[in-house]
Amino acid sequence: MFRYALSFLLLLFSLGANSQVTHSVSFTLGIANTWCKSDIQGSKNFAAIFLPTTSIDYNKHNDNVFWGGAGVGFSFRRIPFYEYDNGQKTGIEMAEFWLRVRAGFKFEREFLTHLPYLGLGIGGHTHYNIYSKNGNNTINYSSDTIFKSQPIHPFLELGNKFINSSFRQDTRNVSFTFAVRYYPMPLFRSPVHYEYDYQQYKDIQYHLYEFIITAAFQLNVQK
Repeated sequence: MFRYALSFLLLLFSLGANSQVTHSVSFTLGIANTWCKSDIQGSKNFAAIFLPTTSIDYNKHNDNVFWGGAGVGFSFRRIPFYEYDNGQKTGIEMAEFWLRVRAGFKFEREFLTHLPYLGLGIGGHTHYNIYSKNGNNTINYSSDTIFKSQPIHPFLELGNKFINSSFRQDTRNVSFTFAVRYYPMPLFRSPVHYEYDYQQYKDIQYHLYEFIITAAFQLNVQK
C-alpha cells in the first residue's frame, strides 16, 4: 500500500514540475482525536480526544491542478491502558515527532479553494510517563515498566486543505485542514505486560487511527 501511495506522490510532483508556482511556508496548530484499536482479544478499545498537534510545512502550489509539500510536526499522545470501575483511567503519555510529505489536486472555486491530498509520513516517540486521570484531575509519575514503541512508526494520511481562492496573489493567508491518519504498524514492538493493580496484569497493543483538525498561518511567495 505504501509503495503505491509513494508512486502516486512522485507522479503528482513530476506533473507539476514545469509550471509557475507559489511557494508557501505555514505554521499549523490543531487538535487530534485518536482511536486506539486493541490488537489483544478481550482488551478494550480507547479514544483520546482534543490533544494538541503542530507542524511547520513547506508547500508548492502549481498554476495547474497539482500541489505538494513536506513538513515536520509534533503530536502529544495519551494512550489509555485501563479503566477502573470508578471511571479512573491510567495509561502513558508521550511525544511523537513526525516527518510528512504530501501531494494532491487543486479545485479552485470563486471564494474557496479545496486542496485534497494524500500524505505519507514516519513518526518516532519519546518522553514516556505514566498518567492517572480521574475526572479533571491528572497525575503523572514515572514507572519501571519499559515501553518499546516502534522505532519508526509510518503512517498514511488523507485530507483536505481549505484556503481562500486568492491565496496565490496574497502574501499571507489562513487555511484549515481536515485529515484522517492511519498507522499500519502496531504502536509497540511487542505487547506491553502492564500491571494495573497489585499482581494484576493485562497485555496492551494498539493500532492507531486519527482524525485531525488544524488551522495554519501561511506566508506565500510567487516565483
